[in-house]
Amino acid sequence: MDFFSKCQTQEEAKKVFKKLCKYFHPDRGGDDELIIELYKQYDAWKPIDNSGKGHANDAFRYASGGVFTSSLLNVYEKKVREADEMIYYLRNQVDDLKRKNDIREGFRRDEWNCQNKIQKDLEAHLEKLIKKCADLENNYNERYDKFNKMTLLDKVRFVLGYE
Repeated sequence: MDFFSKCQTQEEAKKVFKKLCKYFHPDRGGDDELIIELYKQYDAWKPIDNSGKGHANDAFRYASGGVFTSSLLNVYEKKVREADEMIYYLRNQVDDLKRKNDIREGFRRDEWNCQNKIQKDLEAHLEKLIKKCADLENNYNERYDKFNKMTLLDKVRFVLGYE
């Protein structure tokens, strides 16, 4: 798109440039690419003022080939800020996901450790019960054998609790 094709003088180009700058300015919802193209074409079309009376950025425009102006730098800085904000946001999202994953893994480890501890406690308790049952059975067998060896009179005394 050629913005200055109908301009005959520098004054006409300046008016068109100002009007289009207001229209395409990014702060007013304009397109960044179009404003960059507008500045490039205006800088290429505008003659450079070497008299020292020109715009403060004329030397910068001349040194940079007429491409970079303060407004273009503002547009680029805005894009860089947006990219930095997006990177910051994405890094925070990744960190949150890592923390959530670590918490899940911690729960899984804790659950596994808890299950193992419960299983070991149950096995130990079962071993104690088996041992106690065996001791009771041995004690019962000993008493039964002792009772069978007693005489009838001793059995009566034993049952009545005299012995």
